[in-house]
Amino acid sequence: MSESFHSRSVVLPTLGETASLTHTVECLVADLRDDLAQILIIVCEKSRKHFE
Repeated sequence: MSESFHSRSVVLPTLGETASLTHTVECLVADLRDDLAQILIIVCEKSRKHFE
């Protein structure tokens, strides 16, 4: 049985660096637009408290 590629998900761990995260997401979307199903952004608990 042949398996074909349907889509991809990307997990991005982050500490809250907005400019870097924005650039990374823009690059992913530009490069993977046709194959990208979702981008999951995981924020460190310590960083989230810092930005509240």
